[in-house]
Amino acid sequence: MTNKNALLLIVLYSAFSILWLYVFSITGFSLSDSVNFNVMSKIVGSIRLLFLIGFLMALSLVTLSYFSDRLERKKAIIFSIAAVILTLLISSLFFQNKMQFLLMMLFYGLGSVWVSYQKSEKKGASRRMRDGWKMAKKMTLSLAFGAVIVSVIFVNMNATYYEDSFKDSLLSLVSSFDVSKMLSDPEFIEEMVKEQIPDYQTFREEALASQGIESIDDVREKIREQYENQAGWEQIPEDRQREIIENATLTSWNLLEQQINESYQNMFGSEALRSRISEMQSKISKENIGKISSQFIEKMPFMNILIKALPYVVAFISFSAITLFGTVCVAPFAAVLNLLFRR
Repeated sequence: MTNKNALLLIVLYSAFSILWLYVFSITGFSLSDSVNFNVMSKIVGSIRLLFLIGFLMALSLVTLSYFSDRLERKKAIIFSIAAVILTLLISSLFFQNKMQFLLMMLFYGLGSVWVSYQKSEKKGASRRMRDGWKMAKKMTLSLAFGAVIVSVIFVNMNATYYEDSFKDSLLSLVSSFDVSKMLSDPEFIEEMVKEQIPDYQTFREEALASQGIESIDDVREKIREQYENQAGWEQIPEDRQREIIENATLTSWNLLEQQINESYQNMFGSEALRSRISEMQSKISKENIGKISSQFIEKMPFMNILIKALPYVVAFISFSAITLFGTVCVAPFAAVLNLLFRR
């Protein structure tokens, strides 16, 4: 009887596991979907298959638990691992990325051991349903942790690919709006141009710094040095020296301020602003709208931080997606099936 239960455990558990893995491979979901902003349309299009996967996974788990209870715990664990290995060998034909699949199957094996170790109740409908819910949560939690490990490893290994996919997906999302109309709006363009213009105080400080001047005292010191190098300067009374230096300092300072102001007006004044706006409008066309949108995205706040943290963002999304899938699509089926099987 023990051999029969062991054989049924291996055959049925691996068969149902292979079935749900095959259906999952049909959906086309992969790790790159974690950086795809259009994945919702893919999920909606695959909603029936997702519930079918949930049912088959629940059926496999209840089968595993049912036959594990008829075996010694040590034997149940051994035969559940054997079933997972058989599943791995056959299901690997369905997936292109063998390394990711292998790592996920490792955690599927851990989840299988966890479920087979669980002793299920036979009495009480609520207890049987609760046990079915628990085994589904254990398996999906194990897979979710596996997805975290896989995400961190493979996104780091292929950082450029995932970063580009993320940017392309975001660009696609932005392009789905009427970006050309927004970018062609004169008020929007004016705001963009104004954001690139430094305030006068900053421009003034940089202009003075470029000449080695921080304040009027620096100008006064330079003029003093010039006069002191002139012949006969020492013969002029000190009061007259101070007056000459002060007048020259004020004249030089006012001229410098005037030059800086004129330079600022020429570069960023109203006339220059209109010219820049006109130039920006002439650049905006259907041919370069994608390039402008891409530059706009790259300058978005926190974009660099988000890109650097992308492996962990993908890991969080993958973990959340699997646990949500387990709660919505697997656990309810497992609870009902366990109730029916445990009569």
